Amino acid sequence: EKAEGGDSRTNNACRACVVVEGGNATVDRCTVSCQTGTGVYVMGDSRPTIVNCTLTENVHAAIVCCGNTYTNFGGCSVKRNAGFGVWLLESADGNFAHNRIGSNSKCGVLCCGQCKGVFDSNKVSNGGQGGFWAQGFSTVVITNNVIRKNHRAAMQVSDDAAPVVASNTILEGEGGGIVVHDRAKGLFVLNDLSGSCRAGAG
Repeated sequence: EKAEGGDSRTNNACRACVVVEGGNATVDRCTVSCQTGTGVYVMGDSRPTIVNCTLTENVHAAIVCCGNTYTNFGGCSVKRNAGFGVWLLESADGNFAHNRIGSNSKCGVLCCGQCKGVFDSNKVSNGGQGGFWAQGFSTVVITNNVIRKNHRAAMQVSDDAAPVVASNTILEGEGGGIVVHDRAKGLFVLNDLSGSCRAGAG
């Protein structure tokens, strides 16, 4: 089943707790919870830094990054959101490191469109639709993460996505470890996979 989130521009921007439309704002040590939509919405050409924050119990997604943004997102707790944890789309880019992303109802991390970005040293667990999902023409780099106990595949790659997936520890995925389908490509090296209920890689 493909992870679908609808049109983020109509579902999120007008119902977000924090909207970054431009500039290079810093958000530090905040708790963001939105009962009607998205926690943090990053758009335009903005280059925010979001660190040491807790994004929890947001209805749609904890954080959406779209447009031509570059987001530094680090040391945050992203948990118990009714939608996605981290959602990148369009041409979004950024560095996402040392975050704890867990118990979100959909994917922990969803990458769509032509997004880029580096996900390094995150802990991603208990995602209702899995851990990471790369779709569209995404070319994200996913490295040094611990991805465990997600309710579908720990890592799913579909459409024409071509991520680099390297040096991750992938444990106990209920729907498998790494699943690649459609026309997807990518580089998958030095990953440690164990304990998945279905195929370790497929």
